Amino acid sequence: MKKLIFVGGVLMLPFSMLFADHGPGTTGATGSVLSPDTIERYHFSLGLQQTLTQYSAYPDVVIADATQKMKSAGSHIDTVAMASISNVTLGYGILDWLDASATMGWYYSRSLREGILDSNTAYKLIDAGNIAGQTDLWLNAKAKVLATENWTLSILGGVKLPTGNLSGADQSVKLSSLPSAKIAPSIQGIPEPNFHVVSGGTGGDQFALDPSATPGSGSYDFMGGLAASRRFADVFTATMSGSYIYRGYYKTYKIGDRIDTGLALSFRAFDAGGVRLFTFTELTARYIFQAKDNGAAVANSGGLFSFWSAGIRINLPHELSCFVSKEFPVLQILNEPQQKVDGRFNFGLSWNFSLFSHH
Repeated sequence: MKKLIFVGGVLMLPFSMLFADHGPGTTGATGSVLSPDTIERYHFSLGLQQTLTQYSAYPDVVIADATQKMKSAGSHIDTVAMASISNVTLGYGILDWLDASATMGWYYSRSLREGILDSNTAYKLIDAGNIAGQTDLWLNAKAKVLATENWTLSILGGVKLPTGNLSGADQSVKLSSLPSAKIAPSIQGIPEPNFHVVSGGTGGDQFALDPSATPGSGSYDFMGGLAASRRFADVFTATMSGSYIYRGYYKTYKIGDRIDTGLALSFRAFDAGGVRLFTFTELTARYIFQAKDNGAAVANSGGLFSFWSAGIRINLPHELSCFVSKEFPVLQILNEPQQKVDGRFNFGLSWNFSLFSHH
């Protein structure tokens, strides 16, 4: 059997999870530690994964209280019951030390509700229902710059193209037209925002979702980073990574830039008959800068997040691999008020293959 790409068994989720833009405060994904290992030359890697995020409960009375604490016209807070990201990543080993990948996914959030203060600082609660659609396309590359018996070091880079669905953010409606207004034409099988004023008046203010609440962000983003790993006795592996994402603008709105760091430890618990079982744990930290709208910082956006996760990965014959992990919040220091994450569940499959029989 060919050498498995996932040597060391560290959980390596595709770029799309690390760089997802979705959810209240854009906390829709914590992101796992990135591996420095590259795909074998002339080989492809196909990955499928699913992430389910559970947010803290925000009853209507809590949304009202949190929104009104901000006191300034135009202030708002987004809350969702849960969010799902389904990703597909296709990578290719260009050289022994260089690979490239493309990632696209499907985002779904249930029961998006937004508390807002209109131009007269009057409170309104809007129910946008369920949001779903195609996410933006990430194009990434990884170059291995150091490879010894125990150490591996790589540099990472990527660009995100605004190909995702912006329904609800690409148009605005007058609150006076609600609850009859539907933001976008219905697409069969895809829930579209159908805004409904739950409480409060319906003045003449214009309303639209922020790009962070929709599957697409509408902006070109850029990423750069480093990843390194150290193997111990061919059983333990320690992996570290750090990255910075620069966000572009969609019209007058900019999701906050991001810094991600993390440390992962893995242990090969079983290795026989072409099957390898690894257990792993990760500690990740993320700092999100405040979003900007019309040049002004969005008060209740950004902050510091830290998550701990544990899971298992199984490498199978024919270069198949699967994983499952559970993430737990360790620290969430947010520019309040924002909805917090209660936890996250991840699972996925990957397959490494070649179109050339001689490889």
